[in-house]
Amino acid sequence: MHASAPADESLPKSCPDARTGWQVASGGWSGVSNHRITWMQLVALLFPLAAGVAIFGWRAAAGAATLVITAVLAALVWQRVGRRGSRISVLGMAVAALMLAMTLPAHLFSSSSPTADLQSPWPILPAAGIVLAILCWLLGGTARVHPVLLTHLLLVVMFQPYLVPRQVLQPDRLVRGDLLRVPVDSQINPQIPWLSQESVEGYDAYLREPIARRLTLFTTGIDRPERGWLSLESLIRDRLPPIEDLMVAGEPRPIGTASTVFVIVGGLFLLYRGLIDYRIPLVMISAAFLAFLVLPVPILLNEQGPQWRWLAWRDSAATWGVAVTFANYELLASPLIFAAMFLATSPSIRPLCRRWRVIWAGTAGVVCAALQLYVSVEFGPYVALILAGLLTPLMDRIGLARSTPSGVGNL
Repeated sequence: MHASAPADESLPKSCPDARTGWQVASGGWSGVSNHRITWMQLVALLFPLAAGVAIFGWRAAAGAATLVITAVLAALVWQRVGRRGSRISVLGMAVAALMLAMTLPAHLFSSSSPTADLQSPWPILPAAGIVLAILCWLLGGTARVHPVLLTHLLLVVMFQPYLVPRQVLQPDRLVRGDLLRVPVDSQINPQIPWLSQESVEGYDAYLREPIARRLTLFTTGIDRPERGWLSLESLIRDRLPPIEDLMVAGEPRPIGTASTVFVIVGGLFLLYRGLIDYRIPLVMISAAFLAFLVLPVPILLNEQGPQWRWLAWRDSAATWGVAVTFANYELLASPLIFAAMFLATSPSIRPLCRRWRVIWAGTAGVVCAALQLYVSVEFGPYVALILAGLLTPLMDRIGLARSTPSGVGNL
């Protein structure tokens, strides 16, 4: 994967950039070496990484470095195993490992935890790096699934309680603060913006229940309100922090989604360099947002259970403003934007033929919204991309068959 990647002249013009290999991004960059493309992907990831290090401190940087170093060392070993090993790029592995680190919380780099039920989570990081290298070897760089997605979901299945972020640094302790120096017996007021919170003397961080967890408990009907009932409007008004904490910073989240603004900046960098197809993140995010407005959501939780409504904005208990605000929270609280910018645009997932990418991205967005509402806000987008990837081979076959001139034969 180090040689230049000129366009394949044998491919129909409707699929001018039909290439395989999860290490390579999409776009019209014929003649640009894959090595340089991978470097540009690395630069794009540095934007959300910088935000994560600022908000979660040195543990975010150390955790990402641990995972990347372990994955690179494992790649050097698996490079020597069979023909598949020769397809593993060390630089590509480093980028994939950094991308995986972006999906994990910063508190994993520790030998203890503020909560008594979680102890010594640090072995998860090197284990993730080794598993990522093994999956890259097994997939051989040509399978239509991203190894980062598979590795992350495997970690969710095995270590889900460890992957829930609950701490965020105080605004005056950015970068240098220790995420685990947090008072465990008190939580900050969720209605006050992070930047306006008062500092707690003797500590570096706040303890805060993540928005993603609150939304999941509500939309799945698991939440049991203290007053006997909880409406969608009161959830947004009384239990969720200002939406600026999701856009700018201040919410306990995985490292790569600490700031939605920086995630978008990284994606725009890839777009500016011509490495991604803008239609994929645009259509995927738009489709998910519309699905949040259309799909049935509980507008009220009471003793009888959740009261579901299609088109919640049409109900007087929700109204249009509440429904749109709820959709914004669902969109920003999940890793959907990160997944749409950095994962969905990979050639191993999205269709090779451009004419099918809009349909594929729209399908992925709707599936993502459904999984967030009825399964989990925290990892729903990753599962959605794997499910949407199952449609990619079919779309490619149909697209190539329609694009092949009569009499030419199969490519």
